[in-house]
Amino acid sequence: MYMIKKSFVLGLLICSFLLSSSLLVTAADNEKTIYDDVGDVVDYDGNNITRDDIDIKEVFCSQDGRDVTIKLTVVGNIKNQGDINLYRIIIDEDFYNEYTKDMTDTEILELLESMLENDIVSYSFELYSESDSYIIVYVNKELLVLDGNSKTISGSHSTDGETLTISFKMSKSNDQLSDISAIVEESINGGDSSYGDELYGDLFVVDDGDDDDDTGDEDDSDTSKDKSDDDEEGSGLLLFIGLIAVIIVAGVAVLVYAIRK
Repeated sequence: MYMIKKSFVLGLLICSFLLSSSLLVTAADNEKTIYDDVGDVVDYDGNNITRDDIDIKEVFCSQDGRDVTIKLTVVGNIKNQGDINLYRIIIDEDFYNEYTKDMTDTEILELLESMLENDIVSYSFELYSESDSYIIVYVNKELLVLDGNSKTISGSHSTDGETLTISFKMSKSNDQLSDISAIVEESINGGDSSYGDELYGDLFVVDDGDDDDDTGDEDDSDTSKDKSDDDEEGSGLLLFIGLIAVIIVAGVAVLVYAIRK
């Protein structure tokens, strides 16, 4: 029962990387702002709660050749808490092997359990381009960026009150970003309380004349689209909550597989 509880938290972290859109489109502009409703943070029971530090207001994304900049703004302030090594162990195999090479299986389990006991706030993103994808995680003044081949990419970050800014270079030239997901999560007391907010959106969509949402002022139309599609966003949140049960099992499998490698 104890390990299942810990695996729930691990599964919640992994879940953030499974819930982004896969629509591929060509680029029209090199920057875009996507807005999110305020007050839509939920716990893992699907209840709305007030958590300003993880309540997303908007996400800005720009691309200049290979250079990408993301700015995430929350209602409160960017919160720095937790250990990003938990994410590195989960999604970066090379880091896991290096970090645990001198540990026994028991020590690895104790390490993971101690990490899961601590409160953690994560600001994570998944970006899709025409030919690649990127996972970006910010935790407590540290940054992790991986491409679709799980190759670590160097990047920079800064915070200014309510805004987190992240920059990195895409792996491939002449590639265009198509869509983005942003998920902010907080886990307290080893998962006794867990909260999250999420946002999804298209990037740099070509106006082909068939989609009224892409006419006129793009930012204004995005605002209308994001704020009017309550049913669609609600479905995304339900999917987020519903997949937790499945991810609990996956979390256990990940731990067993990693330790037995």
